[in-house]
Amino acid sequence: MKYYHHIYIILVITAALYNTKTIAMYSVERQQKLLQAKQELLQAKQKNEKLEKLNKTIKLLTQLTKQKHEQEQQLLKQSKQQIDNLFNALMQKAFKGELKC
Repeated sequence: MKYYHHIYIILVITAALYNTKTIAMYSVERQQKLLQAKQELLQAKQKNEKLEKLNKTIKLLTQLTKQKHEQEQQLLKQSKQQIDNLFNALMQKAFKGELKC
């Protein structure tokens, strides 16, 4: 028991000298709880990373869908303009009597 007491004192002095938090001698039960908390924290971090990747993917898909929609609208507008031009040319030929059945 004296050996553990000396280690504890050394850890406390080292922590005080370097201004760091040090986990000293805990019971086995406490150490297990700390390890379990650490594992839960790592799992939460991994879930957070997965959620961040999912959010990036969703954002990218949203941007791509928006671009696709804009391109489709532009193409529809161009197609409509071409149809109107062809119809007007046809109407001019009809009024001039250039159309033959």
